[in-house]
Amino acid sequence: MIRIPGIAATFLMAGLAMSPQAVSAKPLYNVVDLGTAGGGASSAMAINNRGDIVGWSRISSSSTNNVRAVMFDRSDSSNVTVLPSLGGATNAFGINEQGLVVGTSQRPNQGRTEAVVFDIAKPSEIRVLGGDLTGLSRQAVAINNAGQIAGVEGGRAILLSADSQAMRVDLGTLGGVPRNGSARAINDSGQIVGSSERSDGNRYLTLFDPSGDHSRNRQIGAFRGGAEDINERGQIAATLVVDGKAQAALLDLDSPERVMMLGTDGFDRSFSSAINNAGQVIGMSFNEDTSKEPWIYDPTVGLTQSLTDLIDPTDPFFGVFALENVFDINDSGEIVGLAFFPDAGDEGEFHAVLLTPVSVVVSEPSSMALFVLGLIGFVVTARRG
Repeated sequence: MIRIPGIAATFLMAGLAMSPQAVSAKPLYNVVDLGTAGGGASSAMAINNRGDIVGWSRISSSSTNNVRAVMFDRSDSSNVTVLPSLGGATNAFGINEQGLVVGTSQRPNQGRTEAVVFDIAKPSEIRVLGGDLTGLSRQAVAINNAGQIAGVEGGRAILLSADSQAMRVDLGTLGGVPRNGSARAINDSGQIVGSSERSDGNRYLTLFDPSGDHSRNRQIGAFRGGAEDINERGQIAATLVVDGKAQAALLDLDSPERVMMLGTDGFDRSFSSAINNAGQVIGMSFNEDTSKEPWIYDPTVGLTQSLTDLIDPTDPFFGVFALENVFDINDSGEIVGLAFFPDAGDEGEFHAVLLTPVSVVVSEPSSMALFVLGLIGFVVTARRG
């Protein structure tokens, strides 16, 4: 029989009495199939902090003019609201906390798209942004809570407004090719980020001046690539070009030289999609053979994780769908995107999805318990020696 000396027994009893087992919360996600508007394919593109979700859906099996901007109902996949159109295909790319939605709509006989704004409180209305066109297509891609809208016109970054349909500010470039700039995101401070091409033919991360003073535009860091999103803290989710390959990254507007490369193991390319105010970044890793993996970077965990691996194993959809891409994340950590459901329709369908975070309690030994176990091991080894 092995005896534990008195001092070891004292430590053991104290450890058991004073140090209960520690627990931690492992982040997992439940899956919500958001459905379609009847055409067999859809995707969720944006979600606000109220949980409103918008994107696009096919509305029929027709091969032409069948895509519309939609609002999804997270509690009823059959209740997909089709937003109005100018007659052609529409899409929704962003939504603010007031429920204003920005996107594009095609004019069927004019061969161009218009930047438009919808209001989910008035789902039958559509407003065209930017005043008279010069024959160039426009896109509205992001909107902040002040109604400022980041967009693109003919390959050039522009600023629009939900409060003035005629307002249009040409944001310019970094001084390179006249029409190669793109605004991708805008935060509530009015900071607009995207990319701009310089005279060397490469695109660089760009902070655009909202006044339209092109001389005040500035390059963010030294890397080639583009800024995809910016949060209220000035953190930027970016896609950089490193050794000729796209690489997702996280950087700060005030110290862009400090870059954190993101993406998942086993893939040689990656891109960022969005960042929330908690600093969580979502994106996609992929290889040339078309294999891909949506991921999340969580600063509280300190690493990038595959979202497929984080689906709750008790969820009804676990193992029966394939997550294809993710596009937006709100401050509650809810993620929207696109997934393939092989059992939907005749040959499977791509549906908009919502991933909602849940916490699973995981028991872990406390530091005192680990100390006690180590002490016992020491004593046992000493007795046997």
